[in-house]
Amino acid sequence: MNCFGGILDPSTYNLEKPIGILEDKNTILKAHGVHSADQLKMLGIDCRLLSVFCTSKSEEFGGFIVVFDYMRFCSDKELMEAIIWHEIGHLANPVTLNTFNIEAEIACDRMAFENSGPSGIIKLLVKTKEMGKNLGNQLLVELTNQRLYALSTY
Repeated sequence: MNCFGGILDPSTYNLEKPIGILEDKNTILKAHGVHSADQLKMLGIDCRLLSVFCTSKSEEFGGFIVVFDYMRFCSDKELMEAIIWHEIGHLANPVTLNTFNIEAEIACDRMAFENSGPSGIIKLLVKTKEMGKNLGNQLLVELTNQRLYALSTY
């Protein structure tokens, strides 16, 4: 089910146009290579970590943050704000689907750190590293370690 979750106020987030937050389970599963919500549970993946930023073709919106479960996404304000600011960072540091750009991710982490504080982004990266370990994805663990190291230099 697709669900419109909310709209980020441009004045609060220093945006030219509002950004919408959408819940779309299928988009998130597809974007992250997961076949079902049951697979997320089985692998111990916190669905809040799985978000994507999409540009908008609408003149009304600057883009959309797509999340798996909007209510769960909102359940931890620090983590939610870190994710929002990280995803807003992708306006200036875009990353295309199925690619990874460590410099862009670090720049987005920095934006989250500066705008929402250190605790949320650190929590996000620690959970991402745990997810990499649970998945046996050493590359994700190593890249997350690089991002954590970069945070320690701010």
